[in-house]
Amino acid sequence: MASTSLESSCRAVIDRQESWREQEAMLERYLYELLTWWEKQKTQVVEGQGLVEYALIIALVSIALIAALTALAGGIGNVFSTIQGALGGGGQ
Repeated sequence: MASTSLESSCRAVIDRQESWREQEAMLERYLYELLTWWEKQKTQVVEGQGLVEYALIIALVSIALIAALTALAGGIGNVFSTIQGALGGGGQ
């Protein structure tokens, strides 16, 4: 009787250990998948952030060019008028 009780106790401990190992393996797989997903999300956010930064740079450069060309419009017109006068009227 003692050996049967001992065997059943040992079997119960072994079953619990196997169950624990299965749960541990399942938890490791879940954590691995979660961390993989998290890394993918971080890269997508960084890529999206880079696109926004490029769009802002393009917008600022465009605004600077428009402001510079507006400020220089009279000066550029004078330069072309001078060149036209030096060439003899340029077809007028």
